[in-house]
Amino acid sequence: GVGIDIVSKRSLPNASHIARLRSQRSGRDPFSRSAVVSRVVALIEGRPAASFHLSDLCSAAGVSERTLRTIFREQFGTSPKKFLRAHKLHNIRTALRASDDEGDTVSRIAARFGLSDAGRMAKDYYDCR
Repeated sequence: GVGIDIVSKRSLPNASHIARLRSQRSGRDPFSRSAVVSRVVALIEGRPAASFHLSDLCSAAGVSERTLRTIFREQFGTSPKKFLRAHKLHNIRTALRASDDEGDTVSRIAARFGLSDAGRMAKDYYDCR
């Protein structure tokens, strides 16, 4: 008969072990997906009116663009750019709901969150629904 080696599950390397090996090979520190997301979300929430580029998010998270895109697709089912837009629109919607009828206009609230084109904001809002 043919001898078959059965490898037990315990002898297979787990994900953290593989990440450690890869980081040793590449000289980079292993990262946690939740830590990457936390750093990006903290940056976005800390500066709600800022316009971020993907490179800004990558720098804050300490990962490459490809890695950040992969993590966002896994965690949120969307790209970092679409996540940013949805987050900003959510903040605007929350501010609109909390606004008084007298002083706050849609344009003023949108400007507080870094959006100067009300038409573009309306389109983005419609697309996110």
